[in-house]
Amino acid sequence: MKLPKLIDNKRVVLSDLIKNHAGNHEELSIATGYWDLEGTLEIIDSIKDYKKVRLLIGEEPLSPIQKYQVTMNFDLGKLTFPKDYIEYDLAEYSKFKNADKFREVTKELAKMINAGKLEVKIFKPENGSKRLHAKAYIFGNENDPNAFGIIGSSNFTKAGLTNNTELNSLEDQIPMVVYTPSNEKMPHTHLSWFDELWNDENTVDWSGEFRKVLEKSPVGDFTYGPYDVYIKTLMEVFADELNPPKELGEDLKKRLFSFQNRNAGLLINKLEKMDLAILADSVGLGKTITAGAVIKHYIDTKDNANILVIAPAALKQQWIDDLANIISVDQVTGDYRIISQQDYNAIRKLKSDYDSAHRIMRKIDLIVIDEA
Repeated sequence: MKLPKLIDNKRVVLSDLIKNHAGNHEELSIATGYWDLEGTLEIIDSIKDYKKVRLLIGEEPLSPIQKYQVTMNFDLGKLTFPKDYIEYDLAEYSKFKNADKFREVTKELAKMINAGKLEVKIFKPENGSKRLHAKAYIFGNENDPNAFGIIGSSNFTKAGLTNNTELNSLEDQIPMVVYTPSNEKMPHTHLSWFDELWNDENTVDWSGEFRKVLEKSPVGDFTYGPYDVYIKTLMEVFADELNPPKELGEDLKKRLFSFQNRNAGLLINKLEKMDLAILADSVGLGKTITAGAVIKHYIDTKDNANILVIAPAALKQQWIDDLANIISVDQVTGDYRIISQQDYNAIRKLKSDYDSAHRIMRKIDLIVIDEA
């Protein structure tokens, strides 16, 4: 099939040409001012089985306002090309409806890099004055009788391969495409020009970094093992427990088991953060004692602490006895009250007092409810 000489994405679309003719080759060398995953999605099926793909990324010159628009989520003073730009694009792709297709492409690219089939370099001159702005797609090598090269304006992006108004020239004369000049005075061929840049001192290997950027992106395949997932779940569900528990007084520490001391500190943390906490230890672990430590902390740290305990009638005396082991008698009478859940008149009076005189009554600092 005769190859077209000009590709403008109107009469001839570059991605279509590549898909139609890539099957005849095993090697591809690409030079581009920018790369995106959408462009790779267009042609990945045609090149994923190649023996060698070389991708050389330069830097497309953008005005400051364009850079801001493209990368406004980043600190412009700390931008690095192409890492930050590509990370931004990959994050955006995760919002697309076909995000799963992008994940498949990142897997394929990582697989190609791991197998040594895909190499990525960036052309990064120190002073920035020799920026790589050329675009080239060279299919084949010096031993390929069907080699051809495309040079022009199309970046290796979806827009460059499909819908931008571009102008690219295709050359399929073997001497012009892949022959190696015998000396520096002879003109370059497509492939010799690419090889010279590929081996230039300003060209930096980027294959490993490229793979990391892809894998760690929202459309990547950076997976965790079962243990990591388990630990991450615990950290998310029990985030508060990772914070150090509130330190209790030394006298309290001596009266409590270590787990009761820790639970009391965690309860105080939750109360200070959310005004609500639930102690759900199993039977026999001393929930009343642990709650008593929280009450004692409020009595010791708040002026004239006002505390209310609501417990079942059958457990009221147990609360009195247990709290007496933690809180002194004078504090028992002066700082908290124990009301039975079954004492309807006492609860109704408490509500009535607050409804009628809440502005002059002393605020309750802590309410403890025994769910039993």
